[in-house]
Amino acid sequence: MKRLEVKDYYSADITDLEHFSPNDVNNFYLHLEFNINEVSVERSSIFSVVVATPYSLNQRKINVKTSKTKFLVVNQFDWNEIK
Repeated sequence: MKRLEVKDYYSADITDLEHFSPNDVNNFYLHLEFNINEVSVERSSIFSVVVATPYSLNQRKINVKTSKTKFLVVNQFDWNEIK
């Protein structure tokens, strides 16, 4: 079985994800891209998701079930948990 790993991640919205803290941990919405591939392979494929709280999605009137965007919905911002 192939073992995958995240090679890198980044956000065009936030320059330093490791030290980012939103104004409200219960209300944030950010685009995140992951470079993922097999452990032994240098190159990678890019996967995009939006990380957001339910409150933020409700404020934007976004229905995650009908949207073509992929979402990672979290109750509050916790970078270690998201990572």
